[in-house]
Amino acid sequence: MVWESALATDQTLPAARVLVIDASDDTRAARIALRNPGWTPEQVASIIAMQPPRANYLAHADDVAGNDGAPDEVRTLTLQLHRRYTDLWS
Repeated sequence: MVWESALATDQTLPAARVLVIDASDDTRAARIALRNPGWTPEQVASIIAMQPPRANYLAHADDVAGNDGAPDEVRTLTLQLHRRYTDLWS
């Protein structure tokens, strides 16, 4: 099952493991700016500030997948994690 990230820090989830897909604040800000052309840096920063700190998510994670890399790097990591989880639950 998949839950929205805010729920992972607000309550105990009925899951055997918690995987957090993580990106640095700089990457998150760049993606927000890309999706919202014309936004000022202050507007982008306000969106980041409304989100819980990354440390909250990471503290609840059993596994962390970095999402700062190039698409091919993220794809490779995703396939590795898929194999790992398949092995754990097969």
